[in-house]
Order: sequence, then C-alpha cells, then structure tokens
Amino acid sequence: MRWRVRAGARRRRKVRGRGGPRSQAISAARIWMSAWVAAPRRPELAAEVDRRMLDGLDVLAEILRRGQEDGVFQVADPAASALRILVLVDGVLVQMSMRADAPYGDVHALVWDTVEREVGMPNGSLRSTSTEPGPADADFPAAHGA
Repeated sequence: MRWRVRAGARRRRKVRGRGGPRSQAISAARIWMSAWVAAPRRPELAAEVDRRMLDGLDVLAEILRRGQEDGVFQVADPAASALRILVLVDGVLVQMSMRADAPYGDVHALVWDTVEREVGMPNGSLRSTSTEPGPADADFPAAHGA
C-alpha cells in the first residue's frame, strides 16, 4: 500500500512540474495536448475533451457578452471572438510546451494586444501599469480546458 502512495505522489509531482507557474502551465498544456491526440481513438475521452472545450468557449463568450452589455467591450460576435482568443491561447501553449526554450518575445503582449483588439479596448488597457501584479504580470495561463 505504501508504494502506491509514493507512486501517486511522484505522478502528481510530474504532472505539476517542479518549476513555477510557467512550468506548471506547460505541464498542464502537455496533458491537454495528450488528450487531444488520444481523443480520436477513445470515444469517452473525445466526448470529455469536446465538453471541456465547449465549456471554455461558453464561459469566455459569456464574459464577452456581459462586457458588451455593460458597454465595456465592443464585440460583434462574442462566440466568434471567444473562439479566436482561445485558438490563439491554445497555439501559444502548443508552441511553448513543445519548444519551451525558444525565444518568443513578449508573449503576454501578443495575447493581451490580441484580446484588446478583439474586444475593442485601447491598446495596453488590459495590462497592469501599477506595481501591483495584474493579469499580464502572471505567468501564461494553463490551457482553457485543463
């Protein structure tokens, strides 16, 4: 029984990664990408991956809809905007997990600039300008479905 506990702890450490938030995000992205690859051969997994992807789209589209209703965002089609944003995030996560040491420049700026354009906000308005940590100061988020 004791070996099972240790093996479980080792697996959790591997999944979480040993580094900081970026390492953990890359580990989560790799798990998510593994699910994408395995899903066509495993119908139950495919259904779960699809459910999580649609849930992520629905959550983001709802945020964009509320922002539109409140006059904060200018979004013609919240569902289409949500899809474009999540496709960008997924693409960045794939690149960063497969080529973690490659120079990507300011990935935060790429993502936040794209989101700002997508929702009709002025450039730089989603990035923190204070000394307090803001949304763009955090390490890149894990995959939306993970």
